[in-house]
Amino acid sequence: LDFYIFTGPNPEDVIRQYHQVIGTPYLPPLWSLGFHQCRWGYTRISDVENVVSKYRSNNIPLDTIWNDIDYMQNYYGYTYDPTRYPENQVHAFVNNLNQNHQHYVVITECGIPRPSNAIPNYAPWIDAIAADVFLKNP
Repeated sequence: LDFYIFTGPNPEDVIRQYHQVIGTPYLPPLWSLGFHQCRWGYTRISDVENVVSKYRSNNIPLDTIWNDIDYMQNYYGYTYDPTRYPENQVHAFVNNLNQNHQHYVVITECGIPRPSNAIPNYAPWIDAIAADVFLKNP
């Protein structure tokens, strides 16, 4: 066991000495501590745009808008539904947010489903099979 004794002589010095041993705490970006909006049910990018617009028109602070997994194509991770969330519209939306010092966060699911007729060439699946990275039963 390693023991450390911080002698101070005052509380501020003890904290400073402690941080010299363990490092300083992570300071998150200020926007991450701000006002956030998130919910399930934004079926189209226009729904998300309308929410942001209403916040703005009602002078309600909004630092970050979140999207639940509604944006995904058939709920496949790392995809956007091309009809409901066309990538060019999502890019334009994010650029607009950035111009207003706002942020966009999408929730992801960590599962990678097998390809289906809906997405037959699902790149995350193909890459994972090629790299042999899936966990297998022992």
